[in-house]
Amino acid sequence: MVDNVGSGFDIYKVDSGNFVRTLSTGDPLKTYPKGVAFVDHSHAIVGGSDHGRVYIFDRKTGKVLHTLKHAKKGGAETIAVRLFYESIGRRD
Repeated sequence: MVDNVGSGFDIYKVDSGNFVRTLSTGDPLKTYPKGVAFVDHSHAIVGGSDHGRVYIFDRKTGKVLHTLKHAKKGGAETIAVRLFYESIGRRD
């Protein structure tokens, strides 16, 4: 998965390198790479944008699950995620 520096993020098959789909974030204001990461045991993808929104996509369908408004002006280019495991009431 890579930022295509245009309309969003492109997903490719690791074994073949074949293109799967584009996860659209709309037309860019500036063309520079934005952060993108797998989350939720790789069931979802989180990616930033240059127009202040963070997108959460379903990995299999490419559907936007949620859009988070980060800023009115400026971007959300850097994305960080944390694995979270819950085990019998204990949080690490």
